[in-house]
Amino acid sequence: MVTDSNPSASSLVNDTPGHEVLRDFSLVAANSGGSIVLGGLLANKPLSEIVELYKSMSTRNRIFHRLNPVAHPIECTVHQLCGVLPQFSTERKLEALEPILGDVGRTPLAALGKSAGCPHILIPAFDYYTRERHSFEATSILL
Repeated sequence: MVTDSNPSASSLVNDTPGHEVLRDFSLVAANSGGSIVLGGLLANKPLSEIVELYKSMSTRNRIFHRLNPVAHPIECTVHQLCGVLPQFSTERKLEALEPILGDVGRTPLAALGKSAGCPHILIPAFDYYTRERHSFEATSILL
């Protein structure tokens, strides 16, 4: 329970802009949901707005939209049996995140790394279809 006499937890979720938070780090690594948080920070969203993405059930359901078993029977069956292959629609995730992240969400990570002021960014990823690992990196992002 957070009370006024213990503001430490509540002070973490405030209106501090994302760029201000990122300035405190030399390296940021994120994947999955952490990449969404990182996108919010790069878009300079206040922390309270980023947290709200996860607190709001309707927003979470728009971002993490489960694959339709009729349209994706193999992926859904393999995920259900083995816990591998994607369970959420990449297309629907992109549709949900574009209005939230604005231009940052449409900018390639390498294109963001043009000027000094931000930590090195690393986003590890795995392509379930090609069975290949990838990493996306950028350095020196202008904030």
